[in-house]
Amino acid sequence: MTPAPLRTSASPPLSLIRPPTQTLTSTREPSQEGSMNGNRTVFRSGSSPPCFWLWEPARRSRGPAGTLTELQKRLSDHVTQPRFAAALWGVKVVSRDTGKVLFEHNSQKLFSPASNSKLYTVALALDRLGADYRIRTSLYSASKPDASGRLAGDLIVYGRGDPCINARLHNGDIYPALEPLVSALTNAGVKSIAGDLIGDESYFRGPPFWIGLGVG
Repeated sequence: MTPAPLRTSASPPLSLIRPPTQTLTSTREPSQEGSMNGNRTVFRSGSSPPCFWLWEPARRSRGPAGTLTELQKRLSDHVTQPRFAAALWGVKVVSRDTGKVLFEHNSQKLFSPASNSKLYTVALALDRLGADYRIRTSLYSASKPDASGRLAGDLIVYGRGDPCINARLHNGDIYPALEPLVSALTNAGVKSIAGDLIGDESYFRGPPFWIGLGVG
């Protein structure tokens, strides 16, 4: 008998407000992803908005600048604060519509991009996938739980790069980020797992990300 997959996704919303309980739906699905072949049980829950986490200062924003002059002054005031005296800023803001330079600070200097390269990753994801795209994280098993809730065999966590599964978004506590996955298992009747918990990264292809960055 072909097992019926239950669908789940574990991306918390940007506001970090806990999403409402989702009802699991059941469909039949053959295995087509990564290294897992054949039919399998898939535990999934409802999806939530994509997460592109941005650091935000504690103080309340003053709102958007009303004029270009005000915007330029705000940017200049920010990068020239005394607390940044030992830092190096390289900024250049160009209008996408006119090509006019709106603001620049040390724009002629060369800097290592470091984590700024993540901005290109986010921009590409938004352009190609759209703001409503959901990053799914699935739980797979070879069978359904028995009447006592025991899952015979391994439970496979099949990740697709959800950046919201981390402790940083939950005040250093990783467990809230895992709650949607736990809820999916609970709603599917799983109370215990006889096998191993396996993380499957086969969704990603190519060399490890650190090659070329000088990290051994």
